[in-house]
Amino acid sequence: MTGTTNKSGLARVNFTSFWRLPGLLSLSLVVLDQVSKAIVVRHCPIGWQQPVIAGFFNLVHVRNTGAAWGILAEHTWLLGLLSVLAALLMVIFFRRLSNDQPFMALVLGVIHGGIVGNMIDRLFRGSVVDFLDFEFAGRHWPAFNIADSAISVGVVLVLLASFFLPAPVEDSPDKA
Repeated sequence: MTGTTNKSGLARVNFTSFWRLPGLLSLSLVVLDQVSKAIVVRHCPIGWQQPVIAGFFNLVHVRNTGAAWGILAEHTWLLGLLSVLAALLMVIFFRRLSNDQPFMALVLGVIHGGIVGNMIDRLFRGSVVDFLDFEFAGRHWPAFNIADSAISVGVVLVLLASFFLPAPVEDSPDKA
């Protein structure tokens, strides 16, 4: 990987390009997500449920034709198209979105991996495979998957970063 030199003259690794660490992180999440879903699809019939921690956590096999909480159910093709568009735009405008900040670049890589993981399901399975099911006080949270987790955690981190990380400082030309 190439780097740049900062004000102290030390080399600084530049991995804020999508095609470096953020892209690798995205790809890793897509692979983990798709392998986990393939295991569920192959070994567990739809509707299957296995308690892992009674009253708290179950493994299940359910399908979601919509987005989070079934929003836009039965519009899988539209959600697939929007996913393709979002994933492409994230790559095209990656530097602008990340402000060349390493933390934001990594978080965007996580979100991108989640988008692509669910996009693959929508385009090739016709629905998203969900298999993680939590319940609290007898109420079940909607089942989800690794891609959903990546998107949710990524969005929370973007929000937290917007409140707590300093704004990027733009380099100004040296005054003569």
